[in-house]
Amino acid sequence: MSDLLVGEILVLLLSVPVLLRPFFRRLQRIEGIPLLPLLSLALAVSLIFACGFQLSFVPVLAFSVFLNLLNLPRFARFCFRLPTDWYGIGSYIAAVLLLLLLVPVSYGAAYFAPVAEAVPDSDISHAESREQFYPGSWRTVSEWKPDPQLYPGSRGLVLLQGDFFTEGSRNTLAASLAGMGFRVIEPRFSSASDFISPLFNASGIRKILFYSAALLRNDALLPDEAGDALQRSVGRRFDTALAMKADDEPLYVVAEGDAVSVVVKTWEAGPGICDGIAVLSDSLPAFDIRSGSMPSVYSSAPAVFFHDGGKEIPCELVFDDPLGAVILGYPREKDRSAAVLLARRIGSWFDMRRAYAAAGDR
Repeated sequence: MSDLLVGEILVLLLSVPVLLRPFFRRLQRIEGIPLLPLLSLALAVSLIFACGFQLSFVPVLAFSVFLNLLNLPRFARFCFRLPTDWYGIGSYIAAVLLLLLLVPVSYGAAYFAPVAEAVPDSDISHAESREQFYPGSWRTVSEWKPDPQLYPGSRGLVLLQGDFFTEGSRNTLAASLAGMGFRVIEPRFSSASDFISPLFNASGIRKILFYSAALLRNDALLPDEAGDALQRSVGRRFDTALAMKADDEPLYVVAEGDAVSVVVKTWEAGPGICDGIAVLSDSLPAFDIRSGSMPSVYSSAPAVFFHDGGKEIPCELVFDDPLGAVILGYPREKDRSAAVLLARRIGSWFDMRRAYAAAGDR
């Protein structure tokens, strides 16, 4: 059960005593119940900061906001120490309607909960570090490592160059590659100067814009003011990977979203910066991960475009935000098998690249 689903359950449970109070005299004697809607809303807002903005959470958030609006007069009476145990006919009708609405909202929260995490083929470790590398700018590095007993030496360091605007992640891909013996890192850089508008510094606002642009098929909704910040972020990610890479460890890159063009240009300027680039793209001719074994001729290609099931949603939002995926026209995924298959195909190509490089050195 995901942290988001647990939080959603708590948010909805806090509303139950409020809605049942008009019908039970025992609940009417509890003076603090008018505080519960405010606690529910505070918890809902904290979930957005903790788990990020997701369309799957919008129904629960909207229910909590609506309940607070209806409870506002009673909350004001509570603050002024006035009686709150009197209910008119309108209060009874509103309570019944909200109790009926609570059923589909609760079902939707469970049905569109984030897909359960996939279990890697072997034990892995995951750690995250955060540091300030100069005033106002921060670096967060997530690292997945394979089991040192099964893989005494890393099969390669994999740098995730994800979509900068949405700040999504590829946790399943990273964990699966680590289970195959690769060391995976995902550096993130944030600064108050990344965007001209301070609103865009909030990842939730950026994700709302992304969903709006994807739903309306209008990329003009996405601001292009992050170009310089994207260039800096991609360069800093490469610098972080090169600093963490062992001397005999190959460096591979998985790129997607708005980072692809910058990563490719960086490689063209210095081909020796990495040993292979796996690009996740549906807009270019790509190798379909469901088409079978990868042709051996791909071993000589410095970059391969992978097609992971026709989903234009960057990162793993299709698994982490099922309602958002359904709204954009994609079926609800029952598990993360597609992400695991993608990791196996990419890992297989990385091995082919390493064998090709070793053959060239002989």
